[in-house]
Amino acid sequence: MNTSGQSQPDGVSAQPPEPRVTRREAIAGAAALAALSGLAGPIGAALGQTSAGGRRPAPAAPAQPATPKSPSPIDHILRKGASADWSLKTFVHLDSFQSVNVLSPTTGPGAGTPDGRPAVEIIPIEFKTAAIVFPVSPKTSTSEGLPGGLSAQIRVDGKAVASTPTWLDDLPGGSRYGKWELRDVTARTIDIDFESRSKSWEVTFDEAAASKIVWPKANRWSADAASSLGAQTIERLSYVDPSAPAVKAALDKWTAGKPPQSIPPIQLAKFLAGRVLETVQPSGNGLMTSRTGLIEGFQLNGPEATLLAGRASEHDIASLLCSFYRAVGLPSRVVIGYDVTKSQGSGAGFARQSQGELRSWVEFCVIDEATNDPKTGKPPQAWIPVDVVRQRNSSSKAPPFDRAWKFFGNNEDGDDIIPMAFHFHPPLTGAVAHGSPCLWGWMTTPVTQVVTQSIRFMASTPARTGAPRPGGGYK
Repeated sequence: MNTSGQSQPDGVSAQPPEPRVTRREAIAGAAALAALSGLAGPIGAALGQTSAGGRRPAPAAPAQPATPKSPSPIDHILRKGASADWSLKTFVHLDSFQSVNVLSPTTGPGAGTPDGRPAVEIIPIEFKTAAIVFPVSPKTSTSEGLPGGLSAQIRVDGKAVASTPTWLDDLPGGSRYGKWELRDVTARTIDIDFESRSKSWEVTFDEAAASKIVWPKANRWSADAASSLGAQTIERLSYVDPSAPAVKAALDKWTAGKPPQSIPPIQLAKFLAGRVLETVQPSGNGLMTSRTGLIEGFQLNGPEATLLAGRASEHDIASLLCSFYRAVGLPSRVVIGYDVTKSQGSGAGFARQSQGELRSWVEFCVIDEATNDPKTGKPPQAWIPVDVVRQRNSSSKAPPFDRAWKFFGNNEDGDDIIPMAFHFHPPLTGAVAHGSPCLWGWMTTPVTQVVTQSIRFMASTPARTGAPRPGGGYK
């Protein structure tokens, strides 16, 4: 992770405004997709055919001046807009497990209290060693970590415990985690307060330039991209699964069995995003709650169940789109983030009050194999954001293919969302959470703990750029 706070993420540029997709380039991409799938709808609209209602789509706006030439189109396909620096606090509370004995006191010694009430047995938190892990703010298309990007305060039964973090690098998808160690603890409660510092920004997408990017012939993906092609699993659930039978069946149907990589990656990614948008309806917040009503973690069902139901939380919808992208050989990753517009500064965490706070979307990777980045000596790459759930807020039908989509590559809300992780659960052997996955995890010896967990969040910003919005906030 870049902690300098100065360099731009891969593919992000502060160049002049991007052009819209030209009609010629859009028609070429749409024609290729039509050949691939034989489907009408958005593709037919892009070709100028009349819609089912007999209306032609409005003509595309005139193209703006072309982006300045550079060694690679990747250098300018994402342009950074208004930004904000954020501090996000994540409060994890662990409580000893309580077992209620409902037997009467007459059935045996210790079975109940003297007045006949059920006895409560408390199983303490007890371990010789523990390693607590939490994600460092990731470098994404709309964010990067700031210096001193992750810290933690740990309290055992309310008393502060010092622990110096170590850092776990080169994890799948470009993830990085902090690790804090504890020893010889017996307690009723443990609280871990993580604080992440990052910068988020809007992005606008030069789809015309990006459409020129082709599939790499030599499969020269970077390490973080190459690690974003397989399944992602929590225990026995593969929540991202490119080989799931339902994913393969839907892909064969949508493409009429033709090779997906016969289509350039940007056009294919947009086509698949449109299919997922029209196939699955957002439903529920995808969160589990603790007995106190606070967030316990994510409720994930996997791509098979999502396609079968035709409705799912945005976390499952993002995981489904990621599964399709990986199934066609396009590196992709789910990004889990916190939407500060829903609960800024409120310390929110009650699931019934926090729908929409925790969000998920997808980034896919493209590279330009024809050039090399002078800094790395490797082909330049960019991660492109796609938020089909937010795109679907406008319509349950995909927009015309020849138009820029508000949340395909573009994201005007990026400065108000704090990316937190690429994994719902740490991709580390032996890491466990309790009840539901929720970003963090730990490993304890000699045994795994039996505890309950809850989690809440609070965000604040010391600085941001852009003009104030009419209704508050900035843009």
